Amino acid sequence: MFYLYCTKKLLDRIKPEISLSGRSDTSLGNWYATALFWKPQIALLVSERTLLPLLIPLAPDLRNGPSARSQSHSQF
Repeated sequence: MFYLYCTKKLLDRIKPEISLSGRSDTSLGNWYATALFWKPQIALLVSERTLLPLLIPLAPDLRNGPSARSQSHSQF
């Protein structure tokens, strides 16, 4: 089983379904992740066992809805 331990900042951003934590049985062990609010927004994941870092782009935040975005573009 693969376990990903996230910071509150990332949890607030992705709103995942939370499950019980445990120990990973994969060769890279547990993973830790945080959100980096750069342009574009990315998630930084780090392997506990090897300290291997991965940068993964986050999907666009659509909490404001597409209508808010289309209104801002219609002004131009």
